[in-house]
Amino acid sequence: MKKVVVRAFGARLRGGSEAEQLATSVFLQQNRLWNKLVEIEKENRLAYRSALVQSDEELSLLTERLAAEDATIEAIVLARNAARAKARSKKNADDAISHAQALKSATARRKEIYTLMKACRERAKAAAKPLIEAAELERRQQVKEAASLFPMWWCHSETVLKKYDLARGKAMRTGAELRFHRFDGNGSMGARFSSEGGMIDRIRAGKTDILQFREPTPDELGRMSALKADGGRRVIVRVRAGNKADDGTIPFLEFLVTMHAERDLPEDMPLKTVTLRRDMFAGRPDWKIVLTFSAEVESLPEVELPAGAVGVDFGWRLVNDEGVRALRVATISDGSNCVQHVLLGDDWLQRMERSDRLRSTLQEITNKFAAASLPLLDEENLKKLSDDEWFKVLAGKARRAKNAYPGLWMDICRAHESAGQPLGAEIAEMMNAWNREANHIMTQAVHSKRKALDHRKHLYRNVAARLVRDFGHIAVEDADFSKMALLETSDGTENELTLTSRRNRTWASPSELRLAIAQAAKREQRELVDVPAARTTSDCSACGHAHAGAMTDLVFVCQGCSKVWDQDENAANNIRNFSLKTRNSSLESSSS
Repeated sequence: MKKVVVRAFGARLRGGSEAEQLATSVFLQQNRLWNKLVEIEKENRLAYRSALVQSDEELSLLTERLAAEDATIEAIVLARNAARAKARSKKNADDAISHAQALKSATARRKEIYTLMKACRERAKAAAKPLIEAAELERRQQVKEAASLFPMWWCHSETVLKKYDLARGKAMRTGAELRFHRFDGNGSMGARFSSEGGMIDRIRAGKTDILQFREPTPDELGRMSALKADGGRRVIVRVRAGNKADDGTIPFLEFLVTMHAERDLPEDMPLKTVTLRRDMFAGRPDWKIVLTFSAEVESLPEVELPAGAVGVDFGWRLVNDEGVRALRVATISDGSNCVQHVLLGDDWLQRMERSDRLRSTLQEITNKFAAASLPLLDEENLKKLSDDEWFKVLAGKARRAKNAYPGLWMDICRAHESAGQPLGAEIAEMMNAWNREANHIMTQAVHSKRKALDHRKHLYRNVAARLVRDFGHIAVEDADFSKMALLETSDGTENELTLTSRRNRTWASPSELRLAIAQAAKREQRELVDVPAARTTSDCSACGHAHAGAMTDLVFVCQGCSKVWDQDENAANNIRNFSLKTRNSSLESSSS
């Protein structure tokens, strides 16, 4: 059995623009490798499908029918969207009902074709096995060659290859497609120790060139102190970032990292991987360093589970909490009268609303700037630029884009300055003025949203920590929240979830809370059970009476026992009760 310990820290990159350029060059090469792997995967998928179609005549005919049906659906969607745009409203479009019915019928026919194709595929796979195996061998060879096309340290290319294998496996299970990535400055790089790993004492002694720790100098600390009041300390962490040069020097990236007292590094476990992650926010880098320790153990120590069971119902309902509005994300019930609600308060909502308002303002000024600038990016002006100018490439993107994207126009402004202001100083001055205003607004919007998201993350982790501390059996609602966010259902009809509810779902992110609970339960070896969401709301948890129809009101009266229920509290009780009932039944059957 393997025991894994992960330590993640915020980090501040040292070395200025030279260090940032080194990191950017690695991330750019990784991005190019990823896109090459996606290209290989798409070619392999085409070869796989072609082999199946060639091996089965019926599947070939069904594939042609499917292509025709897809074209029909695309035409219906285009016609429906044109009608909506003309009427300026979904409800006011005269032929909205006919489009919905046609789309539903076409989607049903496509679903029927998929069912028939599924039966044919198994037969075709057996017939096309030699072709499929040959295509797979060709894919593996191409992946191996792709890794050598880009000049990278093997650890960096290995990071991309692992992500590719994981993404490919998930895509094949779900029927999805891998996508090309546009380089936006974000990225992650890793360094891996040998199979034995590196012990912390050897790393501190400087006996490895993968990772090194050292004490910061007063100049490196600035106004900060090396020791924190809570027992933590600040250290300089050096991570290898590339191949050894011809002169024997090794490129390193240096970070100022705060090691918190409660997050001490395990001295008795080997360090296996170091991961550096850079996320760009409003053009500014935010770094994280993750250390992963792992060791083989005979067995994990037995953990005594706390008594009691709890049920957790998820949602994104906007409520008034003692006269103050709040977003209710979850309701927790232990079967007693003590019920807890996980709330994102009014201050949190105001931060998210402020971020949305700022982004709307940013889009407005971008639309005006794009309307004034696009005539300047005509063919006549672009012909004056050389074919390899990055500014010309971005200008072409802006002309083809359906919308004025703020990030794209910021890139255009920077590229115009880097290219030596090919359109003139007057236009450059206009670009700089807009770029300064847009960057200021975007920075405010990003910072406001980041503060809110960080608060939400810490709240959810604290909720998860309390649950695993107090309860040994945790039952959570099992619902696919991503499907609830879709604009259309699987049969082509519109999702009834309103735009406001869809926004609240995104803000609440109940899946993030569920993930925090699952991770905490796994870490503390708690019993975690997923309970289907069906009937958890409609059944009374006191008497079991099943109410017909959807429960629209937050507070309702049971028609069986006249008990007044908060809908979410009732659902949390049902989740707990259903879980315990299933658990007891399985225990009785196993004992008998």
